[in-house]
Order: sequence, then structure tokens, then C-alpha cells
Amino acid sequence: FPAQYGGRLSGIVDVSVSDGNNETYHGSATIGVLSAKLHAEGPIVRGKTTFNFSGRVSYFDAIAEPVLRSIYDSKNTLSQYSNMNYYDVTAKVTHKFNNNNRVSATFYIGQDKVKDSPSSSHQNSKQIVTDDLGTYEALLSNSESYSTNNKWGNNILSLHWESALTNKLFMNVFATYSSYKYKLRNTSNSSKLSSKSDNIADTLSYSYENSYAQYNSGIEDYSANLDFEYLPNHWNKIKAGAKFSSQEFIPMASICDPTYM
Repeated sequence: FPAQYGGRLSGIVDVSVSDGNNETYHGSATIGVLSAKLHAEGPIVRGKTTFNFSGRVSYFDAIAEPVLRSIYDSKNTLSQYSNMNYYDVTAKVTHKFNNNNRVSATFYIGQDKVKDSPSSSHQNSKQIVTDDLGTYEALLSNSESYSTNNKWGNNILSLHWESALTNKLFMNVFATYSSYKYKLRNTSNSSKLSSKSDNIADTLSYSYENSYAQYNSGIEDYSANLDFEYLPNHWNKIKAGAKFSSQEFIPMASICDPTYM
């Protein structure tokens, strides 16, 4: 890959957001069964400052899932998809100082979420127990429930200054912040009850466990770029520049497994 990408080895996607229309306002909206989209652009100061905004949001659990649930014979078929949603927002503001200089700010935020519907089970059994109270038949009751919450997303903020120093020499200055965050949380609840009868007063033992495991992962990137582009003629192009970049990796695991007797 060219040096302008900072030594990247793979996975480069070069995406740019277009400037908003500097004369008139435009917009569109789309509403579907699974998601909705909104786009708007236009001038803030006509001929000088523009904006471009777009956003998406999904709502599978609000419309599609109830309809499909009424069709399926098994009501639990869609439980693992009932909380799958995403949203993202992109915005750009551009200001033109003159024909040779302009500044733009671009913002993006997006998140995906998958949350399983809690599953539970309950089991009753009988067991012959011998202790200080004698030999008797004890009632054993076990209850368990599980849930999973999984989400990830990106945040990006970019400032860009474009300047035409001469009719052959151009300069671009970038300042960028980006982050990626991932979170996975598994929760488990269980209880065990042993008693001589259905009467709570005959309870022999009781234990309750509320445990979870949470895993977080994140990357934050701060960078600044200074690029020059020189066009000596129509057939050649010379590029030069410098880049500063700092990455911070944020892994974390948290596990809690208490038991109450």
C-alpha cells in the first residue's frame, strides 16, 4: 500500500463524505419493515457553509418480529433475533473561506446490538435424605436462567483543511479521532431449594447464585496528517507528507461468581 496509509497491511477502505449542496435544500426519508433512513443536505450560509446529514435505525423487534411470531408454530423460534438492532449517524459541515481554502468537519457514530431473550428452566425432584432429623423424603427445586448481551460500535471525528498554495501545489491537513468498542456480557442466575414439604417453614437449605462474565475490547486512534501534492504537468504527480498516530488498546475481562447460602 502507498506510504500515505501509514504502513497498513490490509483492510483499507478509503471513504469520503460528499459536501452538502451550497444552493438549495434536499432531503429524503425511507421507512421499511426492518429499518428507516433519513438524509438531508443544504446550505447553512448560502455559498459559504453547507451541511450533509444521514442516519439509519433498525427496529426488527418492533414490527417484523411480532408479525413473524404470529405465523411461526413455535413462539421461541425468533427469540434469539428479537433484540438485533443497529443505528448509525453521519454528518459533515463544510465552510469555504475563499476559492483556495476550505475546512470541513465529519462525524460518524454507529452501534450494533444483539441481546438474547433470557432463557430459563425449572426442575423439581424428590430425594431420600438421612440427617440429624432422621430419614425422610426431601423436595428439591432447581431454577436457572441465562441471558447474553453483545454490542459493538465505532465513533469517528475528522477535521480537514484543504488549501491551494499555488495552481500546482496543494496542501491537506487532517486531524482524526476514531474508536472501536466491543462488549459481551453473559449473565447466569440459579437457585436451589431443599425442603421437607411445600411449606416454606420446612425449608432445609437454600442457595442462590448470581454470576456474570463481561468482556470488553476497544481501540482508540489519534492521528494528524500533513500532505502535499505537486502537479508539475498533466502527466506527473508528486506526493509528500508526514503523519503522527497514537493507538491505545483497551482489553478488559470482569468475572463475578458469588454464591449466597
